[in-house]
Amino acid sequence: MVQVSDLDDCEKMDRADRLLNRIGQSFGRQTVDDMADAIIALTDVRLEACPIEAVYKPQGAPCEAGLIRFIMENDYQSAGGDVARLMKYRNSDETRKIACLPFDQALKRKIVIRKVPSDPNAARIYLQGAPEEVIGLCKFKYNVKNNRSPLPQSRQDKHSLLDQTVSGRMAEQGLKVFSIAYKDTTIDELQKIISTHNEESPEFRDTIERDLVYLCTFGFDDPLRADIPEAVQEIQGRSE
Repeated sequence: MVQVSDLDDCEKMDRADRLLNRIGQSFGRQTVDDMADAIIALTDVRLEACPIEAVYKPQGAPCEAGLIRFIMENDYQSAGGDVARLMKYRNSDETRKIACLPFDQALKRKIVIRKVPSDPNAARIYLQGAPEEVIGLCKFKYNVKNNRSPLPQSRQDKHSLLDQTVSGRMAEQGLKVFSIAYKDTTIDELQKIISTHNEESPEFRDTIERDLVYLCTFGFDDPLRADIPEAVQEIQGRSE
């Protein structure tokens, strides 16, 4: 679980500063790489050069842009390079997008499937959405030793995890919350599924969303714009 403060404003990211380093110290480097990989794989934002500041800035949906800004502000580096290089590389044939199901308002989640560069027959399925939907589909998690372990499957255990993550620790603080999960498969297996089921069918989702690995939950501080209270008061005044 990760909590990030006000990602729309770089000056208010003190609590997020060096957070990836702390996660790496607690859970291992692989967990950090998996988180950054999932953020980059799932996002639809783009990086635009800012000549005045001589930096790249993410542009697009606020939450997704905030996540990219988060790993950039933490100076994330992988074997493949910095975030800007990884963002560019994700459009190459080696990591191309195989399938994508955009965010569904009813199901409260989205899916992106990409090739894995280290293995020409490997693919990774990424899932992002509301914790109550994502966590309910997960069968595994990582422990502090970075080993995969079973995620308790009883309804009571799942509710307990949701209460700790969503209600008790994030939603009660007014944070905007979503979770990320993934699983690895093969291109051959994926092609069999695609040839059998339409990508937008419930059967396709049901097949690829099995046995997911829970990765993390993000909480965003999303304060009201300064003009919102005044607008509300004006509307209330008109209705009186």
